[in-house]
Amino acid sequence: MTKSFGFNLLQEQILDRLAAELAVKAETMERVANYGDTPIEKLLLSSIILSLRYLSHDVYRQCLITSDDVMEARRGLKTRNPGFFNGENTIFVQKQTDVAGWRSDFVFNVYAFWGDTPESGRKPGWERMIVECDGHDFHERTKEQAARDRERDRSAQLAGIEIYRFTGSELWRDPLGCADQVIQWANKRI
Repeated sequence: MTKSFGFNLLQEQILDRLAAELAVKAETMERVANYGDTPIEKLLLSSIILSLRYLSHDVYRQCLITSDDVMEARRGLKTRNPGFFNGENTIFVQKQTDVAGWRSDFVFNVYAFWGDTPESGRKPGWERMIVECDGHDFHERTKEQAARDRERDRSAQLAGIEIYRFTGSELWRDPLGCADQVIQWANKRI
């Protein structure tokens, strides 16, 4: 085995330290109740938070868990970018919150600029997306469960809110791929 020096050694050292730090963070996130009620909810939210923090993204660099009250106060801010927090464009997430007459797993909130030009045809403002993490026990197992989920989807769409559904299998197979879809949704608002 060849000994590394200079920039090659630096790269190896950085990767080793990052791997150790990420392992500790991921293990902690799995145990912390604040990241979700179920393992697949914790996995999705942890994936989004770690991806934004450690991987390169177009616009957003952080995701903050917020309460309904704090989110409503933020929506009322009269600044140029009320979605800016601690110097970063931020995705705000509400957990287990009521939207469109039912409790959703997550509601992701971003301040959308839509290019901030008259030509874009859209006005800047807050956009929301509901994300559901569908475990097998409560979704698609029976016709009644499937019908309830479709009814909820239509209610959200009628309220003008996009909804993404991820199955437990999708989340276990590719957590970063699912996280990337949520982050891409947010990036399209800028």
